[in-house]
This record gives sequence, C-alpha cells and structure tokens, in this order.
Amino acid sequence: AIGLQAEGYVAELTPVDTGRLRGSITHDTDEDSVYIGTNVEYAAYVENGTSKTKAQPYLKPGIENHMSEYEDIARTYLQG
Repeated sequence: AIGLQAEGYVAELTPVDTGRLRGSITHDTDEDSVYIGTNVEYAAYVENGTSKTKAQPYLKPGIENHMSEYEDIARTYLQG
C-alpha cells in the first residue's frame, strides 16, 4: 500500500516531456522496505540536474513530503 501511494505522489511530481519517465515510476518491496524508482537512464539527471540543466526533483520530494502518511499506512497494516 505504501509503494502504490508513494508511486502516485512521485509520478505527480515527475516532469513530463514525452511521458516516458513518468510512466516508468514503479515500486518494489521486500520484507522490510519499499523501493520507489525507475529504470530510465536519464532519471538521475532530471532529479539532480547537470552542469547544463537545472534539477527538477520529483523522487525525493514525492517520498519525503508524505512520510507521515506512509507511517500511518504502516501502522494500520501492522495493527491489522
């Protein structure tokens, strides 16, 4: 549930040119963690910028700005 929610927030913030980056946002889990990301090769350049382009953060704020919500989801599932 956390992965799906975070995936949505990250996708909302992802800059769109062709839509490839936004469409590639996904999540994966293991027993203890949720991983949000993409396999698009230029994703880090968009997030962090380069010497020629300004950073357009989408991954970090999409996760960090909703931590309390993710904690609430985890609590609900752990209590359930």
